Amino acid sequence: MKIFILNNQYMGMVRQWQELTYESRYAESYSDLLPDFVKLGEAYGWKGILIETRDQTRQRDCGDAGP
Repeated sequence: MKIFILNNQYMGMVRQWQELTYESRYAESYSDLLPDFVKLGEAYGWKGILIETRDQTRQRDCGDAGP
């Protein structure tokens, strides 16, 4: 099983409801103080890697059989 966290620094569901019901008045739906998701995954014993560009997806081993 592979788990990917795509971090765009927005809490998507919160922001969506703010767009739909609060006339795009955003409050608390952006965060630049998010956890280090690589370290968080490693704390659970998972392999954590950081990919910042599309080219890195080819360079990183995302197809291994391990957890």
